[in-house]
Amino acid sequence: MASMGDVTPYRINNLGQAVGNTHGYPYYAFLWEAGGLQTLGTLGGDVSQALDINNSSQVVGWSLIQDGNSRAFLWEDGEMKDLNELIPQDSGWVLITATATNDLGEIVGQGAFEGQERVYLLKPNRIAVDGNRDGKVSFSEPSDATDKDHPYRFWLNHDHDVPEFLREFFLRVPEWESTEKDSDDRIVKTRRDLEDFAQLAIRVDASIKKKIDKGYQLAIETTADLEIQLYRAVKPGTGYLFNTDTASDQLNGTYQVNGVTRKRGEALELTKLHDFIDAGEYTDEPIAFLFEGKKGGEGIIRLVLKKPEPDGSAEQSHEVHVKLMDIKEMYQRVRATPEDGFQAPYESGYTQPSVGFNPVGTPAFQKPPDEQKECIVFVHGWNLTLWEVENWSDTMFKRLWWQGYEGRFASFRWPPMSAGATGKDFNRSEHRAFKYGTAFLAYVNSLKGELGGYGMHVAAHSQGGMLVSEALQQGLMVDNVVLMQAAVPASCYDRDMALDIQNLLDAEKKQQTPDLDLDGGYRGYFHDITVPLINFYNPIDFGLVGGTIFGKQANWENNQEKEKPFHPQGGGKYEYKGATGQSVFRSGKNKRVITDQHESMSMVARSRTKAVGAEGRAMGSLGTPVDLQGAFGFTDSRIDHSAQFYRDIQDGMEGFYLRLIEEMELEASE
Repeated sequence: MASMGDVTPYRINNLGQAVGNTHGYPYYAFLWEAGGLQTLGTLGGDVSQALDINNSSQVVGWSLIQDGNSRAFLWEDGEMKDLNELIPQDSGWVLITATATNDLGEIVGQGAFEGQERVYLLKPNRIAVDGNRDGKVSFSEPSDATDKDHPYRFWLNHDHDVPEFLREFFLRVPEWESTEKDSDDRIVKTRRDLEDFAQLAIRVDASIKKKIDKGYQLAIETTADLEIQLYRAVKPGTGYLFNTDTASDQLNGTYQVNGVTRKRGEALELTKLHDFIDAGEYTDEPIAFLFEGKKGGEGIIRLVLKKPEPDGSAEQSHEVHVKLMDIKEMYQRVRATPEDGFQAPYESGYTQPSVGFNPVGTPAFQKPPDEQKECIVFVHGWNLTLWEVENWSDTMFKRLWWQGYEGRFASFRWPPMSAGATGKDFNRSEHRAFKYGTAFLAYVNSLKGELGGYGMHVAAHSQGGMLVSEALQQGLMVDNVVLMQAAVPASCYDRDMALDIQNLLDAEKKQQTPDLDLDGGYRGYFHDITVPLINFYNPIDFGLVGGTIFGKQANWENNQEKEKPFHPQGGGKYEYKGATGQSVFRSGKNKRVITDQHESMSMVARSRTKAVGAEGRAMGSLGTPVDLQGAFGFTDSRIDHSAQFYRDIQDGMEGFYLRLIEEMELEASE
């Protein structure tokens, strides 16, 4: 017989552990076992009392808090937790005491619901998701909890990702345009495919193992609107997204279950989940899985312990609420009009275009219930089809989402030259970018009116930087703009910067073009922009500096050197007469004086500086630049002109998108 000392015990478990409270004042909850007595502290007040303990050594009771009120507590793993912090904060409940707990971890006690005294029953969840997108699945963190009004939103795995080894050599986009869906095959094919998988974890203990040994079945079930596929994860957390070794192991690795070797990249049998859990894992520690959405809708994913056949009824059921969606329901899409573009200024019948925008309504955007009051608008570059624009928009949304961004995302599609466009089409596409700047201005102003009080941020890629800068020139006001590998002369933003690109200066000696914006040139055209501009540049960028295709120069700098003034393939030519300062277009015997600044820049003027997306100097209206080569390893390869879309997320893209969020002064998950 052992003495506990001067205490009042209340309960003892099968392990011989006892709980109660010490004597005197202040008095404290205690835990006694063979090693002696341990006081458990308080929740900030003077006293506490332990009322029960289960066979998992979880202790429940009550404690005063600092203001003198009583609150129910759960003590486990050496820490006393206020039960009120483990339930949704808007539940309407105040839990005052916890009087008993069982081996399922269920807790009963007294509390108040919306001011009225009530008794409560808490059931611990044995299944959880990363509801707050911080990279960790928690069974006790309220921000990871789900309910009918706050389901875990995730996208269906309905794209068709391209294998890595094919991407650079054969395709312009990182996914196939296909009716096949990655969720059809029940395997993880590529590292990129893992971006379409979310974390899910379960907890099972020795009591469940005993039932499995007696013929019980452990299963995952979904309500009728949902269908998922489940895979064993390499380990908890988002390493499968941000670590190349973990991703490789997820695709090709194996694991042992009771002596049987299984592949991580193959989907499990949901009705026989116990066949994929080793006997040594029934410890109540989280077991990590990944799931992909196959069929969409809003409903429940359940972890069910079923009685042996022929009964088969559920003895235990734990659930999370989820909403699996078409990715395009998760962000807004807008298309500039006219959607098919307009004639080039050198074509017969050209008139100044009337531009606008149309929201894309199918599938319709569905606002999340907890959207932060921030908005990022993405604008793409040239030589992209509509499908490619949407593919890149999907990718950017996903990668911002994986960094914990919880604001609005919108994609603005304008019709550049595409579908086989060559360098000869770049100038015409730039002319369109200038003109569609007016549509972008109208759209963002409309969006600002709709959202009312949201922070507004823009991310523009390549030639999209020209379009966005034109909108800023016309008066658009947003919080900031990130120019990503922008195909815009650096001198546009700084009238006083050095003109030092020798091959462009040499070209000027052969054929002069306008320089200053006042003469129809680029230099200084965006000099007066006041919106903060952040320049993401790559000094060796393929598309801007030195890229070649089949041995021929295929980059912005070469276009400035060789295609200015422009000679359209259909005939005619642009000219500039330095003596008169006049730009003209000649076609046969006809001559037209150029009076439109946009036409003059895109068809006649030559830059004397690098593209801003390859320029590392701070200048004019541009702030401190971000070196993509130095910070994230962007190279001179063709795909790295658009690495943030082409590369697998595991290849340094976590850092890119974190930096993007940081430069926009937004919040990301920690």
